[in-house]
Amino acid sequence: ARGAAATADAGVLTGDLPFTTIGGVQLSAGATNNRGIIWSGASLTVQNCIIEGNSWQAGLFTGATSVIRNNLFVQRRSDGGGNGLNVEAAPTIVNCTIVRPSDNGGGGTGVAAAYGTVVLTNCAVFGFTADTSGSLTVTTCMTDDASPTSGFSTVTYADQFEDPANASSDFRLKTGADLIDAGTTDATHGTPDIAGTSRPEGSGYDIGCWEFVSGGGG
Repeated sequence: ARGAAATADAGVLTGDLPFTTIGGVQLSAGATNNRGIIWSGASLTVQNCIIEGNSWQAGLFTGATSVIRNNLFVQRRSDGGGNGLNVEAAPTIVNCTIVRPSDNGGGGTGVAAAYGTVVLTNCAVFGFTADTSGSLTVTTCMTDDASPTSGFSTVTYADQFEDPANASSDFRLKTGADLIDAGTTDATHGTPDIAGTSRPEGSGYDIGCWEFVSGGGG
């Protein structure tokens, strides 16, 4: 599924059904002021997706007990506004890459949490003014935020991905990235990666949705 929502601040994919699994799709808001996905149903699983938005969030999830794993979220809004994700009711978020392209002006929050403690593990959050807001339990995540939330390490954005620019973006890991082999093993949620590659390829899980494959970029 790929395309633009019909009205401003809508979602390319919107729903409220509980116990839904969404996997292996690309949801792009295109040039309009929209989110990639809005979902309010409980017990949602979102996995192995590319979700792009340019509104208040790339993705908005409000249902309880959701699992969000091995996804790329791109906030393409260029005016300094908008978050990567807004989440409620304490979802589990594992091995996701949540970015604003490096030439899109900065601003916003990577993961904005409300109504419960979000579990965030092995996630890469780059290009935002703040990595997170709200209550989160963060384990082995990385960001370019100079004053990160506990559980994040600060590294240089330009050193992590093949091409973080907006027009030509490629958020696979590049050779020498700090994200490689830096994650925590999570056999429940972390494997395989967004492209079907088993983890780990190296000495440990990589951080983010793509596992680096030597010679292939991930």
